[in-house]
Amino acid sequence: MHSIVLQPMDLTSLRAVTSEFKARVLPSRFEKAYQSKPHTLQIGLRSLSGMTWIEFCWDNIAPRLVQTKQPSKMNGSSTLAKIIEHSLKNLTLVNLKQEGFER
Repeated sequence: MHSIVLQPMDLTSLRAVTSEFKARVLPSRFEKAYQSKPHTLQIGLRSLSGMTWIEFCWDNIAPRLVQTKQPSKMNGSSTLAKIIEHSLKNLTLVNLKQEGFER
């Protein structure tokens, strides 16, 4: 049986991803949020180049911030996704900032 090895997202990886996202999604408008798993949230951002989906995972085994494919339509929506959608509705992302060594 093969085990899956998850690469940790360290500070260097996070800085690289943040830099790439700046070029790809700034500026962009929030459109949609889905919660596919208890510790995973996908948000859809629309920029001049099109729709980009970003996945945030705060799982203690493999926390990550990555670009992902559009999630499949789900039956209903989680409470967290509804709160995020209500809070970010009609807002625009204009900057991504990482301070010091904070992840």
